Amino acid sequence: MYPLGPPPQVAILAGDFLLARASVSLASLQNSEAIMLMSQSLEHLVAGEILQASGGGGCGCPCACVRACVRACVRACVRG
Repeated sequence: MYPLGPPPQVAILAGDFLLARASVSLASLQNSEAIMLMSQSLEHLVAGEILQASGGGGCGCPCACVRACVRACVRACVRG
């Protein structure tokens, strides 16, 4: 199908699909602690991806920069 191997987009979509399936399976367990741990892990994963894409954030604590950005976005959504 792919003579030189699958393009990166296919790998990303496959990973997203597997994550979605794992999330559905986890939710079916109805264990709120497990769901909370998974949610926190996803939050950290996405925060890391944002930092990587933005070049590190530029301040002493990268997580604080991401949280500040998320808070600002949430405030903007609530206002408008």
